[in-house]
Amino acid sequence: MLAVLSDTELHDSVVAIQAAIDQLAAQQATLLAMWNARGIWSDDGSRSPAHRYARETGLSITDAKALVRRSRALSEMPLVAEAFENGSLSSSRVNLLVRVRQPHLTEVFSRDEELLVDIAKDLPFDDATRALQYWAQCADEASAESKAKRQLQARCAEAVRTFEGTVDLQALFDPVSGEIFLNEFQRIEDELFEADWQRAKALHGDNLTSADLERTPTQRRADALVEMAKRSSGSSGTTKPLVSILVDYPSFASVSLLQEPSSPQVSSFHC
Repeated sequence: MLAVLSDTELHDSVVAIQAAIDQLAAQQATLLAMWNARGIWSDDGSRSPAHRYARETGLSITDAKALVRRSRALSEMPLVAEAFENGSLSSSRVNLLVRVRQPHLTEVFSRDEELLVDIAKDLPFDDATRALQYWAQCADEASAESKAKRQLQARCAEAVRTFEGTVDLQALFDPVSGEIFLNEFQRIEDELFEADWQRAKALHGDNLTSADLERTPTQRRADALVEMAKRSSGSSGTTKPLVSILVDYPSFASVSLLQEPSSPQVSSFHC
């Protein structure tokens, strides 16, 4: 039967099914909130609503907790719940609103709920996410500043040489510093990818795939970090040579190399 659908019919069906799933999710949230409020979940000795719901539906405990948490939040968000039930908000957009309604923001959320629902309904998803995050920051500026300060203070980096001579690098940046790092890191990685692609194209022609590239993505990212260090040192991809000369003392004593003004600088001697 489905095979006879036209492209338009198939497209409409795909969209309609998602709308139906979202409406069922809205009904599910309403029922779960009532089930939770009445304490029905506890009549078999279950530890929590999520544990019983997971056990009897086959859901993971993580998914069950998310559904119960959303249903509980929606019971205190009447305009969001209404928009969810009438199909104005998808499950994903409802989840955005649930996440932004932190416990210390419930009062101001209720004040601005109509505005926030309009934002979630009308803006593209990514724009709605940013707008809601900005609202949360403005709603609790002190909390946002405190969080930013904690993130800045938590910054750290470790570069440890292993017993085999390799280097293990780990780092955590605050959001601003991390954005600066990621922008430059991604720019250099893109340069390396383009160079890899051009070399592979010269060997394999236009039918090449990512499997034909000489470096894996993780190798390319490691090389991008090294390239960042090279550029920071101003070496433009070259490093100062390190020369070690091993000679016995009589030979070293007879060498006049060090007395020549124009001789190259030697980093170390081992006798």
